[in-house]
Amino acid sequence: MSEDDHAELKATIAGQSLAIITKDVLPLLLLLVATVGGYLIWLQVDQRLNLLQQHHIRLFDMALEDKKLQRETLETIRNMLQIHDYNQTKPLDQRFPLTLPPASLPKGEAP
Repeated sequence: MSEDDHAELKATIAGQSLAIITKDVLPLLLLLVATVGGYLIWLQVDQRLNLLQQHHIRLFDMALEDKKLQRETLETIRNMLQIHDYNQTKPLDQRFPLTLPPASLPKGEAP
């Protein structure tokens, strides 16, 4: 096949003539398809990364909430143990309930 056997696409744009030989169209179409495909893949990856980031933020917030709850629980246990230690040295009628905050004990009595 010689170059004359290939069809030629011609277009005139703003007075300028543009011609493309059909054998050149296939690589251009492949390049266009590859570009569009790459863009679509990039969009999917970007969406997944955004979703992963949202999950990461949610997990981080949950961990912070759990740590806060753990501190509150440990503080409650610490207070109960302080009251328990205080109650060990007192007669039954002078003991305080374990749920009483240590700050509520009479002055000079706090463990």
